[in-house]
Amino acid sequence: METEGIFDFETNGVEKGFSYPHQLAIGEIDSKHVKVFNNRILTYDLPNPRALFATNMKWEKLLKGPSLYEVMPEMFSALDFDILWGWNVKYDSGVLEDGLFSIGYNPYIKKTDGTVICDAMSFTSLSSFLEPEKMKIPINEKGKPTLKLEKVYIENFGEDSNMSWHQADFDVEGTRKLLKKIEKEIPNLWNIRTQFFNKYSRQRILTEPKIYAYYLHFSRNVNFMKPVLQREDGTGTFSINLNKFGNKNSLTANDKKKLKEGKKPSWLAEHFKNMDYIIFDPESLKLDVDTYEPNDEILEEISDLISLKLTKPKVWKEPKLLEHQKFNFPIKEDKLSWDLFHKTHDWDEKVQIKFKDMRSKRIAQRLIYDNAPGSLDTQPYKVIEDYIKDRWLSVDPDVPWVTIPKALKELKNIERENGGEALPGYKDYLINISNELKK
Repeated sequence: METEGIFDFETNGVEKGFSYPHQLAIGEIDSKHVKVFNNRILTYDLPNPRALFATNMKWEKLLKGPSLYEVMPEMFSALDFDILWGWNVKYDSGVLEDGLFSIGYNPYIKKTDGTVICDAMSFTSLSSFLEPEKMKIPINEKGKPTLKLEKVYIENFGEDSNMSWHQADFDVEGTRKLLKKIEKEIPNLWNIRTQFFNKYSRQRILTEPKIYAYYLHFSRNVNFMKPVLQREDGTGTFSINLNKFGNKNSLTANDKKKLKEGKKPSWLAEHFKNMDYIIFDPESLKLDVDTYEPNDEILEEISDLISLKLTKPKVWKEPKLLEHQKFNFPIKEDKLSWDLFHKTHDWDEKVQIKFKDMRSKRIAQRLIYDNAPGSLDTQPYKVIEDYIKDRWLSVDPDVPWVTIPKALKELKNIERENGGEALPGYKDYLINISNELKK
């Protein structure tokens, strides 16, 4: 029998590559019991004022307790389910990847170990699209649907004083109740739930010539797509959005011009098996495909034009920041070294382990600094100290991490918005660190 769980991370940031977890809640879908793990933030990170204020978390708590490296093995073991749900799971999966990479593990292990990772947010939206009387999605003040977990929960179950939103354990329980409602009231959808997220089901849909459905969960719209051609390396499929293509009997001059230049007209999309939105076979939900389908002559012309420039393998730019260099980590030559690093309990012994890839060398040094700084030699210790100083004192507002100037500005904004002191003591803490670093 398949095991099924729900997870939620609370983090110290929102930027890709810098969303390190400080709390994980994980529970089984058929149980109200939720297990919670807490860890301190990395020693080279600063508490994020906006994240702290949103979760009503005391900033001092993020500086105490076990490190992420110490709790991750138990965290990862708790995530061992066949099916794993999260609300806006793209974000939580990204947090897991950032966390694993920062402590020397393959960041994409949950995407390759057979786990079906499902997004409860888009699935709940789809259930409301199909059965609006059974699953309700609230409308915000702008007249648009909102998929905020607490809003959707209240719309379906009413106000609940026992729920403290934006805390991982309560968010897990809120997600669990919404999923159980779908299971009970819309069983035909629940019984095929994994096909919307299973990468093999998605790959089959994208490689077959049949029309498939593409569901936009925020706007709650279904578009019907006609696959035309795959990219040369097989990573993506170019499909015609039939809703946007309309009843054309031929391509316009502008359509042809764009395709010849290697650009996509508004009616052409590239879809991937790991994309964020739901794709599915319309027949599985008995949806009528009520759109015009281009004839074979037009499809062949579109295919020929796409193949001129669009299907070549993508050339990815090498990211500058270490935190964004997750692809192909660890390299084959470093896997045995990392296995030994993780199995060795003595930090003085970990220091002696050699790596070939510069990413591995830098991550290992940061790990040692974060957990046993006294084990580092003078030179690498000074390098990391200088790195922290430059990182924390940076006046660049666009860097993706928390700096002292950014944190002080955010504290001021929060106090102006809400009145009174925000996060008591944190402002003085930041000013004291800044003064010490500038000596």
